[in-house]
Amino acid sequence: MLTLSALAFASLSLAEEVSVLTTQGDRGKLLHEQVLDLPFTQPAATNGFAIEIDPSQTFQSVTGLGYALTQASAAAILLLPEAEQNAFLNEMFHPQVGNNVSMVRISIGASDLSTSLYTYSDETRSQENFIPDPGKTYYIDMPAHGVRLGASGSNEDPYTAPDSPHGPDFEWKFVPAGDGLFFIDRAAGGSVPRLRTDDTNMADMQETSSDGWWEKWELTPGEGHGAYFLSLPLKGFGNHDRLHIDDNLLVRMVDNDQSAGTWESFTFTEVGSDRSFSMQGPDTLTLLPVLKKILAINPEIKVLATPWTAPLWMKTNNDWVGGALKSEHYADLANYFVQYIQAMAAEGITIWGMTPQNEPENPWNEPSMLMNAEQQYDLIENYVGPALQQAGLGHIKLLGFDHNLDHPEFPIRVAQSQYIDGSAFHLYAGEISTMSDVYHASGKDVYFTEQWTGRPEDDTPAGWAAAFDGDLAWHMETVVMGSLRNYARTVLEWNLVTSPPTTPTGCTACLGAITVEEGGQGLTRHVSYYIISQLSRFMQPGARRVASTDFSESIVNVALKNPDGTLVALVYNKSNSDQMVSVAWEDSAFEHTIAPRTAVTFRWQSDVPVADEDGDTVPDRLDQCPGTPTGVEVDSLGCPVPGDDDEDGVSNDVDLCPQTPLDAPVDGDGCSLLDDDNDGVRNPFDACPQTVGSAKNSGCPIESDSVRIQAEHWREAGEVQIEPTSDIDGGDNVGWIDAGDWMTYSIHLPASNTGRYEVSYRVASASNGGGLTLEQPGGSVEYGTLNFSATGGWQNWATVSHTVSLPANTSELAIAAISGGWNINWFEIKPVTDSSCNNDPSCLDDDNDGVVNAADQCTATAPGVTVDSKGCTVTTNQCDGITAYPYWLHADYAGGPNTHLLGGDQMTYQGNLYQANWYTNSEPGSDNSWTLIGSCQ
Repeated sequence: MLTLSALAFASLSLAEEVSVLTTQGDRGKLLHEQVLDLPFTQPAATNGFAIEIDPSQTFQSVTGLGYALTQASAAAILLLPEAEQNAFLNEMFHPQVGNNVSMVRISIGASDLSTSLYTYSDETRSQENFIPDPGKTYYIDMPAHGVRLGASGSNEDPYTAPDSPHGPDFEWKFVPAGDGLFFIDRAAGGSVPRLRTDDTNMADMQETSSDGWWEKWELTPGEGHGAYFLSLPLKGFGNHDRLHIDDNLLVRMVDNDQSAGTWESFTFTEVGSDRSFSMQGPDTLTLLPVLKKILAINPEIKVLATPWTAPLWMKTNNDWVGGALKSEHYADLANYFVQYIQAMAAEGITIWGMTPQNEPENPWNEPSMLMNAEQQYDLIENYVGPALQQAGLGHIKLLGFDHNLDHPEFPIRVAQSQYIDGSAFHLYAGEISTMSDVYHASGKDVYFTEQWTGRPEDDTPAGWAAAFDGDLAWHMETVVMGSLRNYARTVLEWNLVTSPPTTPTGCTACLGAITVEEGGQGLTRHVSYYIISQLSRFMQPGARRVASTDFSESIVNVALKNPDGTLVALVYNKSNSDQMVSVAWEDSAFEHTIAPRTAVTFRWQSDVPVADEDGDTVPDRLDQCPGTPTGVEVDSLGCPVPGDDDEDGVSNDVDLCPQTPLDAPVDGDGCSLLDDDNDGVRNPFDACPQTVGSAKNSGCPIESDSVRIQAEHWREAGEVQIEPTSDIDGGDNVGWIDAGDWMTYSIHLPASNTGRYEVSYRVASASNGGGLTLEQPGGSVEYGTLNFSATGGWQNWATVSHTVSLPANTSELAIAAISGGWNINWFEIKPVTDSSCNNDPSCLDDDNDGVVNAADQCTATAPGVTVDSKGCTVTTNQCDGITAYPYWLHADYAGGPNTHLLGGDQMTYQGNLYQANWYTNSEPGSDNSWTLIGSCQ
């Protein structure tokens, strides 16, 4: 409920324009945009969950938000009539009248959502309906094993070799044998050049005069793109009639009706085919025309390019799926990238950045290519980076990794390259917070570049509705807000338009931001359309994330400041009920109620200068008491805080002694002028308020063997209360004590030749008794605890005591309640003298460190230092508790052994303390992955 002052303030607050964009999980509102006149009030006058934004605390700038634009997406867009194409692209990419999508990710060559498989440097290779040309020679490859078929020409056994080797042993000719069958001969000839089988399960080589049933091969479609079975139909079905490569990479024959499929599927590459770079093909027909239209709408769109595979002739398996880049082709791939960027520039398309490989740890996509961290580092540092520099393309941003968040050591290693700008991530595994880990460990930027949404398994209206609600919630919190709050400079979804997969291994469930209906008859918008547009419509490229309140159980948010000075807050209500939020910044705030399972984006002008002439933090436009003196506490209306709780004539806002006894004369600060014990020290400042005779500045006797302190004379206290007491001498006691309450006191400690003191407490408890601890204020040092029994009433007083050791320089103490349900009137500190030790010198404490002589092994400890149980000074070793080399802290995979440290981790080695700068498994101090902190001594 608003207080009266808050209501008055709200009635005077000024309405300001706030743009509000709403998308509901139940699809009741979809990118519903309004401009509302919301009252700007002070934060204290608002209700609801407080989202506090601090525009002065800034983080990363955001380069762009967007989608992957696959070649198949572009082909689908071109199915729309021209006018509808233009309308859709303006709706998505126009910065003023559209959704202001500001980045696209495209593939270098085919992706797994292209209409066909291709690179820009393809050799002639078997495709669908392949028929060998008798006038040409071919390499015969087995993609499933990554090997190539070979024969020496003089040995009867054919063989296989990895890494796509070249030379006469691997070149084959297909010689027509009639009826669509072929002899398969070693092109270079030899004494046994013809591939065949005898009546066993092994393939062998024979003379070319061999022309029987067991040498005539038939090509039939196999498993995989452009792959074929090689069979001997005249030998008889199911009678060792199909060519096969076994687990030991031996060339064998298997029964047609029992074969495994992929281990009998071969591809054929034309020897000597043209490898020259050319973009002519699917991209020039589909992707480039659409991309040019997008850039015409907004020339500032950023284009990120990513390869799914290198050209096949550069790979170890000469195939679209899996394989790795051959070491001798690192320079060729770097040159391929340079040619690509230059070819795109010739088309008027500027590449903003690129990654060297999509999902380098994924060997299943078609296309795909494996690449480990060391290989990628080598490729970037020694080939791609220098090649771009030499070509005048050093401005291209190189982003490493481009895969999941479960292996941070990979991007951290690659980021050590001088040419790497940052690391790119997907979230099909791992945690979004790992982006922060990589950001800090690498010292370089991080980018979120892919996350998919999918068709629901329940293909009913209810199933689609549930999927929309669930995907909106998870992507809002984890992908959009989560990545931005973990330093992401981009947020990209996969992908723009639903596309059927090119190959059997393609993503059949992937759902684009839109689907172009069959025949180009309109389009349907899906959840990722709203996921990105919910922020991109209000966020300008170059916006900088600013600090905002952490996530709660119901409300999650992220805040940004646009280059034009407007603030943007994206807020999502995770709960199933309406939630009021208060969005606060600097000295202003507004309220808005968010429906269940709903995303709301706010945009408003925040940097209008605020006048505050009297400096009381209340803007002049809202200040009902202008001219308030500087330093006076004011309420939300800018007026002095009323009230005089102790009724001493000095208002609360300036009262330095806010609990002065009633009717006591006070000075201008509200502090009592009385000196009840006539020791020359006024009551509020008297640590010994019952001193008789002359006293020191603290109010305590110059020479005294004890000190008694009234409990109500605290310096600071928790939630306790003062009340009149019926104890001897009257006055007040402290009551209403609960567990966790405390009081602090200034003291003048009497001298003690033992360092030990008897501390007595005047307490009362009705039924349960109580417990207390005597300690240093704040609890850093405990001197002793005391539990006591009930006294039979709140004003039935008893004195209880315990003996403690106190340092000679003690000037303040605290009493902390272990349990509640008791009152205290006073406590008294009395030194334990030699006589209390029965003249036993072993119980004395000559150096007053709290350890008696009999146990003190360091008998001349300096005053005030921390000692151990032996009375010796405690020294701190900075290596205490730090793991020693080679006991690593982190594993490379779940359940595996610990193998490395991450940035910020520490390790000891040979008496020194080292800190890891990034992922490392080297000997501490052996390379620049370590920083020497210092000696352990």
